[in-house]
Formats: sequence, C-alpha cells, structure tokens
Amino acid sequence: TAAPDASLRIGHTGGIASAVVPVESAPAIGLIPPPPRVARFEIERCRIRPRVAVGQYRSHVELLNRDENVYAFEARADRTVVFTQTLPFGVRPLAKPLDHVGILEIRDTVGYAWMRAWLFVVQLPEHAFVTGDDGRFSLRAVPPGRHRLALWHEPWGALGRPVEVIREIVLPPGGRVDVRFELPVAGD
Repeated sequence: TAAPDASLRIGHTGGIASAVVPVESAPAIGLIPPPPRVARFEIERCRIRPRVAVGQYRSHVELLNRDENVYAFEARADRTVVFTQTLPFGVRPLAKPLDHVGILEIRDTVGYAWMRAWLFVVQLPEHAFVTGDDGRFSLRAVPPGRHRLALWHEPWGALGRPVEVIREIVLPPGGRVDVRFELPVAGD
C-alpha cells in the first residue's frame, strides 16, 4: 500500500516545514572549526525521519532501521549514486561518509517509493537551517551584515523538481530580520 505524499507539509501559520535555508554568504566564525555535525536518519513504520537534514562535509550520516523489515537504500547526487546500503533490523546505526558537498536524495530501492529523505551536505553546518513544522527558522552563529539566503525545498506534486528561492538580507548587530519565501506552484 502506498503512503500519502509527505513531501509538502504546511504548518498552521502557512509556513512550509522541512525546507533548508543555507546562508550562502556567511563567513566562517572563529578560528576553531566546529565539531563534525553528524546527520542521522531513522526508519520506522516504513518512513524515513527526518524528511530533510543538514550534514557536514567530511563527517558521516547514520542510518538506523527500527522496522522488522530489511531495506535497501541508495543516496544520489543528481543522477550519480554516492552510496548504497542494505539496512537489516536490529543492528546499530550504520555510518556512511559524507565526501560530497551538495544535496543527496536517500531513497528505498525495493519498492517503497514514498521512503525517501534529503540530506543537504555543507562545509559549515552552522550556516544551514531546516525549517520547523511551522516553517520558521533562526539564523544562529551568523554575523551581522549583508547575506544571501537560498531556501531549498524538495520536489513535490505536479512541480516535479526541487525549488530554490533566493533572498538578500541585511542582518543588523543584535537584531532580527523577518524573511518571507514564497514557493511557486505548478505552472509558475
């Protein structure tokens, strides 16, 4: 039985959940690199959670199967397979290295088409954020100044391709900026 399409989730305030907002223009902060940020996906009840995550280049992604099924997954960057992995039940999380900067689609390869997730692999994960269930996000560890934000959302419905919307902002010292992204509908 096919599960409903979970690719587009809209919160009660109209915000879009599980979109990634990287700050493309933010410089590295401080001289000490941050600890590696490990992305983790769990499979439970024939679903991969979270739907979207941010991982750090040269770190790794963990995959954990909580179902009593055996799954086979592949991660693709565009049309290139980056890794494949069989996930049996009852083993500790399996780790795969993140040797690719960009967007990876992680999907089941044995017939569960709805079982997919997206991993946004970046150099500095403190400058990329996943929107919450209400569509909101906070720019933590981003210095004041002019910045370029690029909201990315996975393909959904009739649109059939990922969406990227760019906004330029000026973040004042100790201040706050409200940014509104509007995603196109099919045909735009």
